[in-house]
This record gives sequence, C-alpha cells and structure tokens, in this order.
Amino acid sequence: MFVPLQHFLLLLQRAFCFHKFLLLLLQQLSDRFDLPLSTPDPLLIFTYFFFPAFLALCSFAVSILIGLFVARPFYMVQVSENMQIVNDGVNYLRICCCLSLGVYIEITFERLMQGTGRTIYSMFTQLAGAITNIILDPLMIFGIGPFPEMGVAGAAAATVIGQWVAGILGILLNAKKNPDIQVHFKDIFHPNAKIIGHIYAVGIPSIIMSAIGSVMTFGMDLILVNFTTTAVAVFGAYFKLQSFFFMPILGM
Repeated sequence: MFVPLQHFLLLLQRAFCFHKFLLLLLQQLSDRFDLPLSTPDPLLIFTYFFFPAFLALCSFAVSILIGLFVARPFYMVQVSENMQIVNDGVNYLRICCCLSLGVYIEITFERLMQGTGRTIYSMFTQLAGAITNIILDPLMIFGIGPFPEMGVAGAAAATVIGQWVAGILGILLNAKKNPDIQVHFKDIFHPNAKIIGHIYAVGIPSIIMSAIGSVMTFGMDLILVNFTTTAVAVFGAYFKLQSFFFMPILGM
C-alpha cells in the first residue's frame, strides 16, 4: 500500500525514537565490558561479560513484550486519527522489537571486541549491518527483483536482517580474532543479584541522560501533531540531521 512521504517519515521517526530507547539499557550495560580487561583475573572478566550478556537476553524478552503490547498504544496516543500511520507503525515496531535479538548480539560482541582493544572489528560489524540495510531497504520496500513489495514492513525487515548480519559477523570475529575472551553460552545463565545491581547502579544515570533526547522528541511530537503530521516529519528530519553534528563530539 502506498504511504505518503510525510506519513512514512512520521511513523519511522516514532519507531526510531521508541526503538532507540529500548537499546539504551544494553548499550550502557555493555560499556562495562572494558573495565576488567587490564587484569589477568579470569573470574573478573567472567563477571563483567556474562552478567551483562544475561541482561541483554532479558532486555530482548522485554522488547518482545513491548512490541506485542505497547507498540499500538504508543502510536494511538499520538496519531489516533490516522489509522494508516498507526497500523504501519505498529507493524514496523513489532517486527523490529520481536526479532531484535540480532541487534542485542551485535552490540554485545561489538563491546566485547572494543573492550579488548580490537575496535577495527567492531567497525566491520557495524559496516556490514549498515550496508546490508541500505541495500535491502529499496529492494524490500518497493519490491525490486525477487523481493515482494512490502512497504513499511519491508523497511523493518531490512533493518532486522542487517542487525542479524552484524550480530553473526560479531560472533565469528570474536571467535576468530578475540582470543582474550571466549564465550561459553551455558555460563550466561547464572545471574548474581549483587553484581547485576552494581551494573545497573553504574548504567542507570547514563541511561537517563541518553533518554532525555528521545523523551524530548516524543513531547515535541505530541505538540506538533496537533498542527499537522508534516510538521512532525520535518522535526524528525531536523533531529536526525542535528545528530550528525554531535557524532564527532560524542566520539571524542
């Protein structure tokens, strides 16, 4: 089904804002991976990797629940008068949230390689995911070649496939190029409440600071949508362009 450009930009803006908020927790938790790698103590390394990995799986479970039960209310509170945007947005978020294990794997193994100083391989995983997404987006949205025309659902599917490509590449690179830490998945399922509490104590302030931008965008959209959905789409495009100027600063 054809979606007007401003509607397409609006629903993607809302989806990106919502999905980014879901990933903030994992990103801040996985930042702890680089703490113990200056020590040869294998127990400390085990502690700081496997517990965040366990929490990543818990976050994925929460993402599934949010995709199933929160996605529709999230859109209804903003654009309930336009059911096309609501339905397309719900489809997009449900695909991205319920099939998001790939992005959790990607971030986990990227941070693991960064923690051992092998950032070049983290860049490879990100490039692989981004390039896959860029290539598949027009093919799956417009139905080019062997792909059916999927519209907004195609954009979500391309995103998920790109995440899985990056996640699988992260696993392979960690196994082949990162001998300092080798993952044994059976060890992930032994959580320790005290250590998890420490991880959250370190990560939650950063989560709140990182989430302020998404919350501000959500609030502004609630105001702008009362005028026109085009205003929301324009604001979303501006917010994305603005982030490019902040990327070098955040990288420093």
